[in-house]
Amino acid sequence: MADLAAYHAFMLKGKGATTPPPTGKTLRTTEGPGSSGSVGKKNQNSNKKSDVVVFRAFQGRLQEWKDTDQQLEGIIGSITNLRDRISWILRQMEILRTRKPWEEYCHRPTYVSSVLNMDDLHLALNHDVLQHERMLSNGRKLMSTLAQTQDGIGRRLDEWMMMNLLELSSSLSSSSNNNRLDQAIEVYGISAERLYSRQELFQSILDSSCHPGLVNNNKFNEMTDRTDDNDGNPRAVARRVARDWKAGDGRLKVLVEEILAV
Repeated sequence: MADLAAYHAFMLKGKGATTPPPTGKTLRTTEGPGSSGSVGKKNQNSNKKSDVVVFRAFQGRLQEWKDTDQQLEGIIGSITNLRDRISWILRQMEILRTRKPWEEYCHRPTYVSSVLNMDDLHLALNHDVLQHERMLSNGRKLMSTLAQTQDGIGRRLDEWMMMNLLELSSSLSSSSNNNRLDQAIEVYGISAERLYSRQELFQSILDSSCHPGLVNNNKFNEMTDRTDDNDGNPRAVARRVARDWKAGDGRLKVLVEEILAV
């Protein structure tokens, strides 16, 4: 019995023992790579980076809109000049066509002598008409580019507004960021309105290019003295479009310069 008791005591030795709790000096916690503090810093840095990326993308689309609009303004100016030149060539051709053979030898000629003959005028007319068609083609492409750029501005603005609603914009102070977002919203609204106005103006340029008086001598005299474009006078339409192209752009210009200057 003594041996059996000793055996049980040996087998059960230490079964009920417990490990003493650690002292306060040994309770130390260190923030590893996956701790909540480091994750919060990473999220904050990521939010800052995303905010800057979206804002710079918005600036890029706005710069493209500005550059495209300046190119379109140059196209309108070229079309206006070409139509004035075509009108002058038609006038010279009309003078040569109606000139009497004996008028050249009069003491006081009834016309202004020109070194250009009819063949020269035809070559100049063909060249200017070809350039006119190229300007119209380039204008169509630029108008399409301007519309696509406007869509891009809207997409970037949607991303920016979504980030602002989710309170992810933290690279700028809250007040300055909200003010800049308000400016961007106003810019998008005004630019959309101006895009529609430019589309209407350029469409009138395209419609007037089909007017028979643009290159038809028979219709030339009918619109020579007219300064309005009620009948589709190509020269009058081009001048009106060139005059109205930048009308109402004062506020838009100021806002664009402020946003691009950041």
